[in-house]
Amino acid sequence: MSNEVGVAYSWILSTLANDSVIVADAPGGLQRAYMPPGSLSPYVVMIFDPNKSKDYPVFGGGRAYSDLCFSIMVIGNADDTETIINAASRIDQLITVAQTTTIAGGTLLSSIRDTPVFADTIIEGEQMTSIGGDYHLLIVGA
Repeated sequence: MSNEVGVAYSWILSTLANDSVIVADAPGGLQRAYMPPGSLSPYVVMIFDPNKSKDYPVFGGGRAYSDLCFSIMVIGNADDTETIINAASRIDQLITVAQTTTIAGGTLLSSIRDTPVFADTIIEGEQMTSIGGDYHLLIVGA
């Protein structure tokens, strides 16, 4: 599954990094893990969840496709909730794909959000808000 995971990460990163709304509303950038202390906020994190992901085999031992789950969230100071909501909504528009699409390294069969994510936490003494979702990307590696 590692090839498909890399293809998915690359597609998510390139899709979000090239969007002017995401760049403006998440000046902290895009990361595959939580940002280090002192980073600009809001920022976007993309976390692969192997426990919600699986391969779908075909007869003879091949793989038809991989169903990969990524949590994609915008995280920032709770005072910036409107900006965080705007960025999370834009991510949902960009990452939701209903038709088969050729992407670098493979084919994206579809990408849908199956679970919304909303959480408030205290980080370094500040209330932070996380808004986004768990997205399932159905991918066939090249």
